[in-house]
Amino acid sequence: MNRAAKKRVMAMDAEREAVVDIAKRMTRPVIVQLRRGLIEAFKDGRKPDKVFAQARKQIENITNEGMLAAHVAATANTARMIAKVRGIKLDRTALSPMMDRLKTIADLTGSDLNEIRARYAVRAADTSDDAIAAAQELIGSKAREIAAKGLGTRDGVSALREAMDSAGLGTQNPRLLETVYRTEFSVAYNGARLQANE
Repeated sequence: MNRAAKKRVMAMDAEREAVVDIAKRMTRPVIVQLRRGLIEAFKDGRKPDKVFAQARKQIENITNEGMLAAHVAATANTARMIAKVRGIKLDRTALSPMMDRLKTIADLTGSDLNEIRARYAVRAADTSDDAIAAAQELIGSKAREIAAKGLGTRDGVSALREAMDSAGLGTQNPRLLETVYRTEFSVAYNGARLQANE
């Protein structure tokens, strides 16, 4: 791979990572709310199903918007490359705030964005469901273990926090969702690049 190609690959990776970083920042309050809700449900002796359902919906929205942003970023990147080859100068700006700037470069309308968002909606929902279901199973198993041991509130909450961290739902490093975002945004980015190149 020549130097220019390596530089383009690094730029594409940086664009994808920028989208992942934005999604991670958007996810932190969701994780904090989820953790707080799970602890409150544990203390009150309630099932946490509603807490998980609310988090799943929020994560689905972040995933869907991130896939849209990755798609638009790839389309814009291809448009910039074509413009460069044709000798047209485009203003290269940072990705955030991404959507308004990139949709202009990519020549996308609001209805185009809605169509792309709809294209990724089912995948975002399925992925979010799978991620939350896996975390819910792990955390639920730990909650049942806590109940069986008869741990007090303090020790039970501490064990529950450890289970949430183990499930990849840490407030500082939500690795479960970071993995989901990185995978899904790459799918959207690469699919858009292929489509734009065609």
